[in-house]
Parts: sequence; C-alpha cells; structure tokens
Amino acid sequence: ERVAAIDIEKELPDKTYPFSACSMFILAVFFLLRELEVATARLCDLSFDHGEREVRLHLSVSKNDPQAKGTWRPWRCVCDEDSHDSYRHCPYHAACHHRQKLEEEFGDRTGDENFPLFPDRLGYELRPECVVLFIEAIATLIGEALFTGKGVRRFGKHSLRASGAVHLALMGISVEKIRLIGRWMCGVVIHYTRTAPLNTLAADYKRMRDEKSTSTTI
Repeated sequence: ERVAAIDIEKELPDKTYPFSACSMFILAVFFLLRELEVATARLCDLSFDHGEREVRLHLSVSKNDPQAKGTWRPWRCVCDEDSHDSYRHCPYHAACHHRQKLEEEFGDRTGDENFPLFPDRLGYELRPECVVLFIEAIATLIGEALFTGKGVRRFGKHSLRASGAVHLALMGISVEKIRLIGRWMCGVVIHYTRTAPLNTLAADYKRMRDEKSTSTTI
C-alpha cells in the first residue's frame, strides 16, 4: 500500500528502471515473480478475459524455467465497488492500465512478439540487476533500511516474490493456493509466510469468541 501511494516515475526518474512502474510492481507482487521473470516476460505472455475481468499471465513452473514456458496463472478483479485508482491495488486493472500505457508510449513496437512485458523507460528489456536496484530504490523511498544490523542486504532477486507471498497470506489466502500461484515445488513458501497468519491471531480469537458467545445464547 505504501508503494501504491508513490508517484514512482516522478520520484525515481532513472531510465533503466521499469516503465509504468506501479503497475509492474502490483503485477509482480500478485503473480509472485522473480527478478528474472520480470526481466524476461513478454507482452504476448499477457491475456485478458474482460467479460470475467480476468488477467492471465504465462509463467514458469519452476526456477529452472526462467523464460516463462510453463503454465498460465489467472487473477480476477479484486476491487471494491467504490475503489479508486484501482490499477494501484488490483491485478486485473493494473494489467489493463499497464498494457494501455505501453501501447500509448511505444506504439507499433508493442506488436512485436518479443516486446518486453516490463520494459525499461526507453522500451528495452530490463536487466535483472536493474530490477534489484529498483526494488532497493523503492525501499529507500518508503524508509526501509537496505541492510540488516549485521550488514546483510535485505532485498534481492526474490524480494517481490517474497513480499507477494506475505501479502497474500496476510489477506487470508491459503498457503496451498500461494504455493500454486508461485509455482513452488517445495516448502520454501512456508519460510516466506510462516509468521503472516499470526498477524490476524487476535482478530481470529475475537471472531471465534463472539461466534461461541452467540451460539450459547441462542
């Protein structure tokens, strides 16, 4: 949410950073993308079912398939009825906004089957290392430290992917569904999401207490 509120292009004008950066960030988080998948995805990997308000992205099945030859993953609109600036919060609207901005900025170039889904601001394929630098720049903007107390970098190749897994877990999405979206074939997803359910522990307790109290008074 803090990232969605930032005018990224204004705050981070570097031409090597992603074009339509807010939409890129939302899609990378919801689809749990690695930095290499962000860099190598193509616009033709994106498809829509506007009747269902659904976007689909062709994604790799595992880390051994970074060129996204694996499978499709869908996301439908998650907006509330009165949602504003929905492209800053919803994967479907972010994808629609992103494609429109690409076509407006780069015109006929977007018809090339090799045109990047997430180009830099000049319309060329992002370098994976620039994706990581972009993540660190975003972190700095929102006041996050780049290093731990022991001097270890806090952000890296899987930061968007890990952030997405935590976000979905906090929203109550099951670990099994997160594993499927993220194409995890092992228990790594547990490492990312292990503490997220505890954030709603008090709310869960209150809800169950209220339900129990209601059932005993009927």
